[in-house]
Amino acid sequence: MITVLEVYDAYPNSDLLPIERPVGLDLDDIEEMSGDIGDTLFIFLCRELCGMHDELTAQEGHGRLHRAILDLRAVMDMLERRDDFPVEVGDRVTAEQERQDNAALGRLDVTERVAKAISRENPSGTVAGDQQPDLPSGGSPQGG
Repeated sequence: MITVLEVYDAYPNSDLLPIERPVGLDLDDIEEMSGDIGDTLFIFLCRELCGMHDELTAQEGHGRLHRAILDLRAVMDMLERRDDFPVEVGDRVTAEQERQDNAALGRLDVTERVAKAISRENPSGTVAGDQQPDLPSGGSPQGG
């Protein structure tokens, strides 16, 4: 399960949030404090990744964030197509340019930071209850 603490530790400038490092807090605690926190992106990430009834694996959490990023990119594209958006060189930043800029600065994007924090908690990437795939007779994937 992805924890609020993992999201907090991966979140850029989390030390500027008006809360102490949330050791031992869960999503219900964050929901109660949401008015005081004020950072809706942090709250969104906690809601998407840390629900008590929605125990996500790192891969599932990564998939949710990826879909959210695609949705945000679609809204950004709409804004860039508006007549009131300036059409000056350099105003539009593509996802690839953003990745290149982050790489040049040695930064990870939000998805990579959260995935990295989660993988530190569970380096094997396995989930309790994972089962081995059924193997053909002979005990090997190649059937030999």
